[in-house]
Amino acid sequence: MRIAIDAMGGDHAPQAVIDGALDSASQLPDVQHLLVGDQARIAPLVAARGAAPANVVIEHASQVIEMGESPVEALRRKRDNSISVCARLVRDGKADGFISAGNTGGAVAAAVYYLRQLEGVKRAGIAVPMPSEKGRCIVIDVGANVNCKPIHLLQYGIMASIYAKEVLKVSGVPRVGLLNVGTEAGKGSFLMKEVFARFERLHRSLNFVGNVEGLDVFRGTCDVVVCDGFVGNVLLKASESCAELLIKEFRQSLPAGASPEARGAVEAGCRRVEERADYAEVGGAPLLGVKGLCVIAHGRSNARAIVNAIRYAREFTANRVNDKIVEQLRKIGIWGRLSGWFSDAGDDD
Repeated sequence: MRIAIDAMGGDHAPQAVIDGALDSASQLPDVQHLLVGDQARIAPLVAARGAAPANVVIEHASQVIEMGESPVEALRRKRDNSISVCARLVRDGKADGFISAGNTGGAVAAAVYYLRQLEGVKRAGIAVPMPSEKGRCIVIDVGANVNCKPIHLLQYGIMASIYAKEVLKVSGVPRVGLLNVGTEAGKGSFLMKEVFARFERLHRSLNFVGNVEGLDVFRGTCDVVVCDGFVGNVLLKASESCAELLIKEFRQSLPAGASPEARGAVEAGCRRVEERADYAEVGGAPLLGVKGLCVIAHGRSNARAIVNAIRYAREFTANRVNDKIVEQLRKIGIWGRLSGWFSDAGDDD
């Protein structure tokens, strides 16, 4: 198995990415690690760790898409950027998937342009595992598609359900909920009502639990929460900042004269919350619906996050998640223009 890793992407690149890749190479000897980026910068950092493992290879890319750049414009102007080189390695069969902690829009655009979508999939979606009382809850989409149509959301539910089962090892049949302003069937916009009705028609093929609210993400009411990319991105960013605020407030809550025992207890609790909310635990979020694999890691990824991103990429590929997505879409019949599910031909674009 071969995983391309964007060595130049992220706030702590290339050092953190290279450290993570080298740590992973020793833990996963069956995975070929392709470090993609400026060889003149990568090689000395690899050498500083000693002899490079046999399963680490440097693939040169002379350009970088910076965080503040327009993804589409950067892809056009910088053909040899590290993200595009990663995507082309996957397209050309030289890698099974790629990981980037760099420009998210650039990673999504490169994956869709070079890899193309899986057969029958209309739009790709970013699936982020978020902490809940019962483990993890996958939220899809969190930014790839802000203008969703019914078939997009239906396919998100199916794809994320398979990812939850095969990679996150959710026991039983994953529960899928539709994020809405209330749990009643008649809640929400016309789009939400339409999608709710379509999900209910899938009751024999999908464990749809109905509408859910934002609080259900963290209560563990379901294993998959479906929403459009605009709502999902707001939920993700608000959740991250809320967790950081609460931990900060807890640490500042004790008076100056608090005993060492009390301070130790509060600190232990804060660390436990940090571990549960730490993006490094899962490493990254897959862009579900494209051929091959694109894993989008957090921009602040450290070495541990990169190690876990590679581990999950390995699980994704080894468990043939893409094949199972295509098989399930074909079985259910939600197959773009061939499905016959939508009376309006424009709904399946």
